[in-house]
Amino acid sequence: QLLYIERQRNLVFNYLKINMEEIILFGGSFDPIHNEHIKVALEASKHKNAKVWFLLAKSPAWKNDVTLEEDRFAMLSLALKKYDNLIPSDFELKLNKSTTYTIETVYELKNAFPDIKFYYLIGADQLDKLHMWKDIEELKDLVSFLCVNRDGYIINEENKELFGVEVL
Repeated sequence: QLLYIERQRNLVFNYLKINMEEIILFGGSFDPIHNEHIKVALEASKHKNAKVWFLLAKSPAWKNDVTLEEDRFAMLSLALKKYDNLIPSDFELKLNKSTTYTIETVYELKNAFPDIKFYYLIGADQLDKLHMWKDIEELKDLVSFLCVNRDGYIINEENKELFGVEVL
């Protein structure tokens, strides 16, 4: 009887584990997308055995001259075409807002895909500024942060610990 219960528990656990999809979100203007974006996304995808959604920023608050949305999305789609695990996403472009912050996009994604565990991929440059992100205390409860180191940057250990960031 105990063996049967243990076997059933393992079957349920394995079913949940298999069906609990994990997605890595990688946001940016991708203006233009370049090899380093693809390289870090592939590294994160391999590390977590998960697909990476490239979330094209609608109107980045930090940039003024940005190429048209449809042109950036076309470039992104073309660059990722040969990778099954790297997915271009126009999700943020379809939100009815002129400027969108990561927290707002993540809320919308969580509503649309409640069963998916989301990671958010950042570089060491963004880790250094993470404490300044809009509603970061809420955001850190909605996603798990992954960070790739970049040449010339030192990992901000304080932000890493504060926001539970996993450095790849």
